[in-house]
Amino acid sequence: MNNLRALGFDLDKTLYKPNDEIDKKIQDYACEQASKYLGSPYISVREKFAEQLQALNSGRRAIMSLGVPEEEARGMIQEGLENADISSTLERDERLASLIEKASRRYKTFLITGSRESLSDKKLEALGINKNLFYPQLYSGVEHKRENGAAFRYVSDILGIPLEEMMFVGDRESVDIIPANALGMKTAIVNAQSAHATYQLNEIYDLEKILFEINLSSQS
Repeated sequence: MNNLRALGFDLDKTLYKPNDEIDKKIQDYACEQASKYLGSPYISVREKFAEQLQALNSGRRAIMSLGVPEEEARGMIQEGLENADISSTLERDERLASLIEKASRRYKTFLITGSRESLSDKKLEALGINKNLFYPQLYSGVEHKRENGAAFRYVSDILGIPLEEMMFVGDRESVDIIPANALGMKTAIVNAQSAHATYQLNEIYDLEKILFEINLSSQS
């Protein structure tokens, strides 16, 4: 671990924990998309969704119960996470902002998120994180995707740092962890579980201990 030179972050559900208010905004957005897909009034879709959510305890399954195919339902929930304006639900996090700032002094820090740039900027501002600490920054709509590793290879090329000397922190095993691992990167998962991740973080602040240990080992 003493060769780590670049550290990347996902944004949604990585740099903040979900809560009931965030979940409601995501669900509202997903129901709007389901309403358009089904050609049904939004109010009717939202009411039926709420009933099914209570019974199924899963937003994806609740959307599916309305008649939306699984793949589309999964996409609607993810789009809600990335496109709903949740910045008003986020609070300034001085501890996280300090962690990112300290990390940026030791490593090249970069951002890869499925959110649009305008919404990402609002979320980072709400959290108190300086977006200029991240380079490069990849947002929704870019051709380089995490799923196939293209985003990580792009960052490696831009920074001139081998993939083996990079680590990515995210919350989705299939998107953030497995593709990065396949390229030889180190990984850390937060707010989720993954047997594939190099590090399992109980909370994003656990990253500070890992980076401190890496720094010590590099000095030995």
